[in-house]
Amino acid sequence: MNSLSSEKVEIKQYSKLNENYEPKFSDAVIKLKTPSNYISCTFPKFKGDEIKHSIGATKNIFKGHVFSNKVKFAIVYKYNQKTHIAFILHDGTIDNDWDFGQPLLNKEVTVKEVISTKELNFVDSWQLYELSHSSQLLVCVSLKQ
Repeated sequence: MNSLSSEKVEIKQYSKLNENYEPKFSDAVIKLKTPSNYISCTFPKFKGDEIKHSIGATKNIFKGHVFSNKVKFAIVYKYNQKTHIAFILHDGTIDNDWDFGQPLLNKEVTVKEVISTKELNFVDSWQLYELSHSSQLLVCVSLKQ
């Protein structure tokens, strides 16, 4: 064999990919790298087609606003002739469109606690909704119009 020559080498086929190949993700092992080592993670075991129905994106929407599972209540209020929507998280934090300071609400905030916040005295009117991924329940409405 010379330096500029080539030679054909026959190699036996060692694998064959089926046209209908579908990877079995339920048998996969994912390794997460941490600063100290690798952590092996496995998928939960599913029977048959259940995996197709259990994986998918869900979007919780309240009056055009997307909210997460951390949200417990939504408060729709009128202030300065404009309608606002604020979300109250399970830990008592108020976010989204809230024009006031954070009231001191307890973790696992209750309806009674929300409606007794002094900030609601400054708004023209309000409605309080209890939210979940499956329902949006109106639980309380202000009396002033």
